[in-house]
Amino acid sequence: QAKTSILEKHNIRPVSTQPPLTQGMLSTARVDVEPGLSEWAQTDDVRGCLSQVQTQSGVLLAKVIVVRGGRVKVLLIGSAMENKRAKLLLELHLSHQLKMQQFYDRRDKRLKVIEARRAKYENASVEEF
Repeated sequence: QAKTSILEKHNIRPVSTQPPLTQGMLSTARVDVEPGLSEWAQTDDVRGCLSQVQTQSGVLLAKVIVVRGGRVKVLLIGSAMENKRAKLLLELHLSHQLKMQQFYDRRDKRLKVIEARRAKYENASVEEF
């Protein structure tokens, strides 16, 4: 039973220019996230990264999932070509993110060492000339 409604023009979405989806048109792909990025993959920052990958590649979905064993992966849903493009983009993003994460980890360790040395010598006597 069809329901008829009268809508104002601004409430009607434009006709899609995309071809209709057919069975077999979509496939899934999963991309492993390095263990060093598992924490990052649960932050809001990853949403921006996945949104860009989704926009640039054309996949319908790019989402972080946790699989058995607590491993983190990114689920991609789209055509085979879109998934391939998204996978390449995502691997590029993840490799850069891993390098940045390693840099910040080293930086934090060095700052802690500096702070510990500063605290150690803070109460030492100082002789100025």
